[in-house]
Amino acid sequence: MNRSRNLAARAGRWSAQHRAKAISVWLVFVVLAVVVGGSVETKNIADEDYGTGESKAADQAISAGFPKDTVDESVLVQSSGSATADDQAFRGVVDDVIAKLKRTDHVSDVTSPFGPTGGGQVSDDGRSALVTFELPDPPSDAARGADELVEAPLATVGSLGEQHPDFRIEEFGDASADKALSESFEDDFRQAEVTSLPITLIILVVAFGALVAACRCSWPRPRSRRPSACSGR
Repeated sequence: MNRSRNLAARAGRWSAQHRAKAISVWLVFVVLAVVVGGSVETKNIADEDYGTGESKAADQAISAGFPKDTVDESVLVQSSGSATADDQAFRGVVDDVIAKLKRTDHVSDVTSPFGPTGGGQVSDDGRSALVTFELPDPPSDAARGADELVEAPLATVGSLGEQHPDFRIEEFGDASADKALSESFEDDFRQAEVTSLPITLIILVVAFGALVAACRCSWPRPRSRRPSACSGR
């Protein structure tokens, strides 16, 4: 019988003849791949490096010329009733938001919508206003990222919403959006683990059952005149 010189065919023939060695080699390979892959550090791409062509060059030029190590966040203060920015009650809620944000960890540069630099932060109907502030934007290799530093102001804004039920007080921005997305992904992965694990186990049981049956059929058997499932007779 002519033996194929194809590498895959020879590897398959050797694996069939040396099952224990082949399985051991693959197990060692998988373990080494996992260990080496886990020891290699992940390199994160900067925001200015995501684009292509001229847009990427522009982003890199802006980042080099105007470096920024902070993240912008905003707090929406919106009246649920008839109160507007001209009413003292509305301004009192805004002042309370500003005062408590200034006492919150990691928060800096809190800007009032009624200050000299707050132009455009009040809606035309006067029912909504934005209080802006900044959070530090640590480097990618820092122990805590901006999505973790935003936890303190999110807690402050949440308590303010409970203290002023007649107003809608919510926070949004880059850091809070990243945190919400991360939590959403974690919930999805957790749900996927619960649903996919039983299905994966069933598939593995079926696959390994077929493998065991194939191996048993390939084992040398004493000659018998009785038909067997492996011989197909």
